[in-house]
Amino acid sequence: MGGRIDQTLGGGGQVPDYFVPAIISTFCCCLPAGIASIVYASRARSNRDTGNIPAALEAAKQARMWLIIAVVAGLAVGGIYFLVAVIGASSDSGY
Repeated sequence: MGGRIDQTLGGGGQVPDYFVPAIISTFCCCLPAGIASIVYASRARSNRDTGNIPAALEAAKQARMWLIIAVVAGLAVGGIYFLVAVIGASSDSGY
């Protein structure tokens, strides 16, 4: 069974939990998606620690998905905010 687990994990033997990036994305990017990422990262960590590797892999996959959503949403909102600020500043400078 150990060989099967190593194949599933790519030979590394560790299930990533994405916990630290999830916390950073919560504070820096998008709060709702970051919280979802933290929840799944916590599930991945606890499942990994109890030895439930398939559940840990699924939770890690979900944590990564929500982490990506948080970062993309944060960049999109930040980009829109920047564009609105630039357009607003350029329209005010004409007076």
